[in-house]
Amino acid sequence: MHRGLPPSVLALIAVILLATLWAGPASAWYPRAAQIELVTATWCANCENAYQGIETNKGWFDPNAFNAVRYYAPSGGLGNPVSLDRITYYGGTYPEAVFDGGLRVPRGDDDLADGLYYRDLIDRELCEPSHFKITINSADFTAPTGSIDLDIEVMEDLIDTSNLYLRMMLTEDNVVYISQTYQDVTRDSIGGLIPITISTEGQTQNVAHAFDIDPGWNDGELDIIAIIQDDDDKSVLASATTEASSDYTFRYYALGDRVDVGPITAHHHYEAFRVYNLGIDADVFYFNVDTDAPPGWIGVICEGAECIGPYHEEVLYPGEYVEYYIDLQAATSGYGTTTVRISQDARPAHIMRIKYTYITDDTEILLVDDDGARTHEDYFIDALDHYGYSYGVWDHNAHGAPSAAVMADFSAVIWGHGRAAQTLDADDRAELAAYLDDGGNLFITGEDLGSELDGYGGDAYQWYQDYLHASLFIGNAEDYTLDGVSGDVISDGIDLMIEGGDGADNQTSPDDIDPADGSATVIWTYDTGENAALRVDTGTYRVVYFAFGFEAIDNASHRRGVLHRILGYFRGLMDVPDQATTFRPALNVTPNPVGGTTTVRFTLPSAERATLRIFGLDGRLMHTLAAGEMTAGNHTVAWDRVGDHGQRLPAGIYYCRLEGERSDLTRKVVFLK
Repeated sequence: MHRGLPPSVLALIAVILLATLWAGPASAWYPRAAQIELVTATWCANCENAYQGIETNKGWFDPNAFNAVRYYAPSGGLGNPVSLDRITYYGGTYPEAVFDGGLRVPRGDDDLADGLYYRDLIDRELCEPSHFKITINSADFTAPTGSIDLDIEVMEDLIDTSNLYLRMMLTEDNVVYISQTYQDVTRDSIGGLIPITISTEGQTQNVAHAFDIDPGWNDGELDIIAIIQDDDDKSVLASATTEASSDYTFRYYALGDRVDVGPITAHHHYEAFRVYNLGIDADVFYFNVDTDAPPGWIGVICEGAECIGPYHEEVLYPGEYVEYYIDLQAATSGYGTTTVRISQDARPAHIMRIKYTYITDDTEILLVDDDGARTHEDYFIDALDHYGYSYGVWDHNAHGAPSAAVMADFSAVIWGHGRAAQTLDADDRAELAAYLDDGGNLFITGEDLGSELDGYGGDAYQWYQDYLHASLFIGNAEDYTLDGVSGDVISDGIDLMIEGGDGADNQTSPDDIDPADGSATVIWTYDTGENAALRVDTGTYRVVYFAFGFEAIDNASHRRGVLHRILGYFRGLMDVPDQATTFRPALNVTPNPVGGTTTVRFTLPSAERATLRIFGLDGRLMHTLAAGEMTAGNHTVAWDRVGDHGQRLPAGIYYCRLEGERSDLTRKVVFLK
């Protein structure tokens, strides 16, 4: 008979292994700031939305965590050779926001103005650690000659620094031009391209430069943005600003992937994250872990071999950091998000976030939420819930593109981009190509996809033709009535409206497309006779492509039926039967944090008596949003942040709670000033 080691020895080994595994990274990475470079012009009609979004984020983030610079086209004023050089470097449109040299948002839609779309991307960038620490020792903007002195320290070894350069942009705020006031205006560059000459941890490179100050500039509004950029791929590895930071401030980074697909598990450990006190005094830091997931899932914060719980506080002195990791217990099938909200006692409203996602690998469908800060994923979720599909949601804003290997774990991928742009970047296209080449099934939907990729041309438009098997005919079909194709497995008997009703009503320029080759078949046409959607079967993979937004279909019955038929097509079912409707409890508040109005969406698994209420941090009831007998399925309540007594609730932390006979969910809600 085989005899194993005694239980006491096994327990000791387990403790040693766990302690070793979670002793923390030996690396000396440093938290970096998120940086946005905006390609713009004074004549740009819709750039104002981008401006407002940037300024809003300046109010949310400290200058040491987020900085911005604008490059104005020379043709409209405020431009100069430095700005033109940077516009040419990025090849940008107007407006186009470039985050840390890589993430690009070439649009000026009105939903940028509240800053939430940009904030998600800033949160994502702040999670990335930096090889470098930039310390600005001094800066003088006294005319006629200014100066700057800074140190660059290597915090983590680099292999290749051959194309790494320090760039410094001199910017001015509150510039008045033709009765308008502009921020972050690039005035000049300082020192040109300065090669990075250090690559080993602990090495330091000092940079000191003097520069001329034009007498027409307001030296009290001048600042310098310093960035370390890799000219091989344009990525920004570190940045800093001379703008004064708050006396109480912090930054963080998170190592490893923050989204995982894996089995139902008692413990899933994410890699460590660090939080640094960059203020001038000691302060208490608060860590709140909020898990939005099926019942029974638990997310807790851990240090070393010990897990603390969903809440923790720690005193940090100036320059100190603390290192934790998240342990997630995924008790059932499904998906969930765990968000770590970090704040400090001296600035309670200054909240920064790290978002983790877990999807169990027994789910059938992967829904890629690529619509920016919008919540169009709810329309897909309603249809999936209606027919009882199991699925996971991948937040593209928070995590970027899923890999081909991840997508291959699912029977089908739904990619909804609404009206967001950049719609499919190079990483997205590469992963989708690999996924399809390996036999994938893809439903992709949203207006302006063809228009955008056609505008980029080259490899981007070739991908559109090769993998979606589509050619752009007209960038705006100017029609919102669609006819199904008789006898088609998906669209037969289903005519659609993509405006009004209970849909998103968000279509402004749905594309008019044609099949690019014989593997593509038209499945919906506009009333004008032009083509709105294709299905593709290459013998290796299948694609359904809507040149309009699925979320815009004007009634839930059609949205549910259409999605059910598409998924049946992927399964090879030519006659898709109806299935019993099932719902899982859900509660979401968007946007969150809340500036003005917000929307609460909740799902009841059955008809039941339920209440939806807002509580203060101290447990007091602040407002009842809904109460009484409610039907099974999805419900939406708009709220203007007013309490039961008609008062506007002040900034702070609140809780939204859904209670019913079969439902009991709570979500934390943060109100901004």
